[in-house]
Amino acid sequence: MLDKPTYMIDPSAMKNMACDRKFLFTVKDGYHYTKLNPAMEWGSAFHTFAASYYKGTELKESMQAGLVYYQTRLAQGLRVKEKDQRNLVRLVEAITLYAKKYPLEKDSFKVEQNSKGACIEQSFGIPLYCGEKYNIVFSGTIDLIGTYRGEKVFMDHKTTSNYLTQSGKFFESYELDTQFLAYNWALSYLANLKDSKLSEYKNAGGLVNGIFNTQSKVEFERSPLIEYPDHLRASFDKYMRGSFLKKVRDLIENGPSSYGWACDSCSLKFGKCCYWEVCNRPDGVDAETMMTMLDYETKPYNPLNHGRL
Repeated sequence: MLDKPTYMIDPSAMKNMACDRKFLFTVKDGYHYTKLNPAMEWGSAFHTFAASYYKGTELKESMQAGLVYYQTRLAQGLRVKEKDQRNLVRLVEAITLYAKKYPLEKDSFKVEQNSKGACIEQSFGIPLYCGEKYNIVFSGTIDLIGTYRGEKVFMDHKTTSNYLTQSGKFFESYELDTQFLAYNWALSYLANLKDSKLSEYKNAGGLVNGIFNTQSKVEFERSPLIEYPDHLRASFDKYMRGSFLKKVRDLIENGPSSYGWACDSCSLKFGKCCYWEVCNRPDGVDAETMMTMLDYETKPYNPLNHGRL
């Protein structure tokens, strides 16, 4: 299957479908911004700690894993402003407080165990199209799979600078988030595979593991269980294998037909699209040259190979 171009599409790429160019830059061309971002890297450092922690590793060793990740990024040029809460001191504090609030032996969430160990950072790839010239695979990585108060769930860590008092609206934003609906769909697919170790997760609910990291303090809260009715899941399956796949194939084979102006995807809540400078480049400068000037590089995403190729 991998002897020809294979385009990996994850839930975040699906959100780029409002703009033909943004989707192709990300999925087909595999462009990746190399400049390090404190919010993203601090969150990834906490993810690194959590992945180790839920394997049952000693707290000190799990903390070290998260700190090493962040220290490596700092050594690679990550810049954190003086008053930014996403620093090493806050990372140590967050890990310490998290372990106190959710000690493994008392935590209501229990990680699923199978013959390969704990179901942590479970990568998946669902074939959507296998053609003569290319393949399309829907892929992603689920942070944790397990049980929560007796319910089969998947849990995803979400770091935010919102205050805990804003948790209600924060959690509501994930109820129909493409990522959570897609993870539910992916788990249903995995559960139906022959000899699946996840056969009991055909309609697993989603759980947001919220890390509320504000300037003054860090707090934690988990969302109510996010569940989906059968008719909604059936509609999503029809969409993925129908109109969504048709649109992706058309883009790959015929190229972009429009910008994302109609959906206002050039402007974001806190700024502009990461590719705006490329689309708005001076006459006579091609997109590839502009990407290089803006510190983008080609690294196609593939979670089955632990991230970017």
